[in-house]
Amino acid sequence: LPKLRGIANVGIVGTLYTFDMFLTADEEYSTV
Repeated sequence: LPKLRGIANVGIVGTLYTFDMFLTADEEYSTV
């Protein structure tokens, strides 16, 4: 169970990180 929870946490963090990068890239493109 701890291993599955770890994988789930990494998946959530990875998704948020990717989403954050997406928003940051979008901001960079819109400001240019």
